[in-house]
Amino acid sequence: MQRTLIAAVAAAALTAGSSGAQARADVTGTFAGAPVSQTTSGWSYVFRDVIGQALAAGTSQSWDFSYSITLHADGLPAVRDLPDWIPPSQCPTIPYGLDCGPVATGFETAQFDFGIFFPRGGSGEFTYTVAGLPTTGSFALTSGNTATFSGTFTVTETAASFIDTPFNVGQDTINPYAIAFVDAAAVPELPASAMLAAGLGLLAAWRRRR
Repeated sequence: MQRTLIAAVAAAALTAGSSGAQARADVTGTFAGAPVSQTTSGWSYVFRDVIGQALAAGTSQSWDFSYSITLHADGLPAVRDLPDWIPPSQCPTIPYGLDCGPVATGFETAQFDFGIFFPRGGSGEFTYTVAGLPTTGSFALTSGNTATFSGTFTVTETAASFIDTPFNVGQDTINPYAIAFVDAAAVPELPASAMLAAGLGLLAAWRRRR
């Protein structure tokens, strides 16, 4: 009986110590045809330059895009390595208008921010509409589970009626962008030897009580 119990304690300790479990938080997927992912603490972003056609006055063109983003967070404690993902002085420019990332909570966080920059949007010669997705937005996950967001969206550009010279009838572009943020930390387990020693200590205490 005693040998059987010792063997059971040892086997349980070795099994638990070899599982290699760790906290996990990540963002994976695609946005507007570009892959974007972040599987370790930090951030990464994509910025697409999508070229359209030459528009005559009063005409329009449309672009269709898809997105599929999966966020995962085990919900375990995590420590952010840096005060901010991006130095505050760079927040307005990397990429356009994007914030410096989610507020650190002390727990795993997975967040995906996105937007569309219109290089000629301020010229008064072109107007833009986005259907199926806000122009800018965020998917965030802080609880211990997995969530997937997917769909399609359409961007339409329309040239104003007063664009009537060859110089102004041009080929425009739009710039979809996205950034993935992750707070994640590995959770080390006790090595098998330490767990075995702990189990045998409990067994010794049990024998003394008897």
